[in-house]
Amino acid sequence: MGVKSAGDLYRNYHQPAGLVRRGLYLYMDILHRNQSLLVFAITLALGTLISVALHINNSPDLWAKYTMAQSSFLTNLQVKVTRSPISQPSISVSITNTHSSVPATILQWNSPLDPAALGLGLVHIIPAGTADPININAIKISRKMPPGADSLVTLFPGESATNIVELRDPIVPKDVWDAGPAKVRMTGRWMAVWPELTKENLLSDPQRLQSVGAGVGSLIGEWESDVIEVSS
Repeated sequence: MGVKSAGDLYRNYHQPAGLVRRGLYLYMDILHRNQSLLVFAITLALGTLISVALHINNSPDLWAKYTMAQSSFLTNLQVKVTRSPISQPSISVSITNTHSSVPATILQWNSPLDPAALGLGLVHIIPAGTADPININAIKISRKMPPGADSLVTLFPGESATNIVELRDPIVPKDVWDAGPAKVRMTGRWMAVWPELTKENLLSDPQRLQSVGAGVGSLIGEWESDVIEVSS
């Protein structure tokens, strides 16, 4: 075989077969470069995640903030009932945010602040001389989604909100009080509590309100009050 001239090599390189080979070379080179970049990006991302995790783990303040948005936060919402001075028989129920630094926004629905608390069966009344509470046929309420501003209450650290619940007939029969003071307490379930977020934060981001109880950053859980005696 004779030695090819430079002109022959040039012509062969620019023939269809030569163009295909050149394209393959370029493709393989690009692929190799992109693989290197991908490996570098993955390594950098993993390193960042590990660094953040170690930083949080070694910082008590950051770790407390990270774990704060769990159900344990609900223990900072203190529910207390007292006899209402406004009318009898009735009770005053309050929620106090006892956390030292974190505000929280509460959805009123099925909470102690719900205006329909009595009809919803959140109040339990045990007449004097008995051991069982009276039967209250709880109603069901169709709620419009998403909740509006009037259904949200923000409590900053140390703040309280109060609701007056009248233990009225016919839901609570008048003869319940005939035997003397009855024991009263309230129980229920938080439908949504948002630690660190105010009402304004939630209303400016309606997406958070679309899935009550299952949205990002919201908590659900049981609540109950203490027991008091109430008379007519």
